[in-house]
Amino acid sequence: MKPTLFVALSLFLSFFFGLNCLAQVTIQPTIKDATIVESSATGCTTNCKDDNFGRDSSLISSSISSHSKIIVGFPVFPPILLPTVEKVYLMLPKAISILGSATLLISGPSVSNAIEFEWREDTITWNKQPDDIQPIASIDVSIMRDTKLDITKYYLQHQNKEDVTLLLESEGKIVFPSKENSEYSQPIQLQIEFSGEKKNGPPLPKPPVNYPEKNTAFSSASILHYNISILVGVLILLLQTIVGIL
Repeated sequence: MKPTLFVALSLFLSFFFGLNCLAQVTIQPTIKDATIVESSATGCTTNCKDDNFGRDSSLISSSISSHSKIIVGFPVFPPILLPTVEKVYLMLPKAISILGSATLLISGPSVSNAIEFEWREDTITWNKQPDDIQPIASIDVSIMRDTKLDITKYYLQHQNKEDVTLLLESEGKIVFPSKENSEYSQPIQLQIEFSGEKKNGPPLPKPPVNYPEKNTAFSSASILHYNISILVGVLILLLQTIVGIL
């Protein structure tokens, strides 16, 4: 066998049998989201801190004329389903509006507090938010484009939970669509990159009844585009070599 043909065949077989080991991607939309309000010029029936805004079409993080945060929750993939999580990104859609600072501060319950903290979209309030908060990072968002933030370390610290909770806070006023907003197709979501085959195991944690069904499903894993491009290149090289021999 000619060396060129041997190399081409070796590369092809390596990629063919190694596809399951390449990075794959799953998108997980939020299963619960809400605005929690400490104070507001309008919108509170009695005491803002005890009011629930879980069914609103907008998520508002504000420190201008009112003080509010956004709280979101995602189900956690058990390690038995995704054996090796490589990266986890918080995917933020284009903001509906931004007033003042466009910087969003991301935090979440500390590891110890997260074990005890549970919340529902239809009952969460300012007074029911987690007590012990762990800062994660900050990110500048935009009304023109989507943005994403690497939260891999925080996600992996919470894999023993059924869900992971994030808090979004701004020194300005930033408004995002909630998952109930029918005018926007993309809610806040996670992009999870993993390697290895998805294994059979217990089903993913499901949200309480009455949550929109569209937010409980996740997309099928797909091979990253650059890996497919390399495989196509190998196939072309193999074909050229065979044609040259003939």
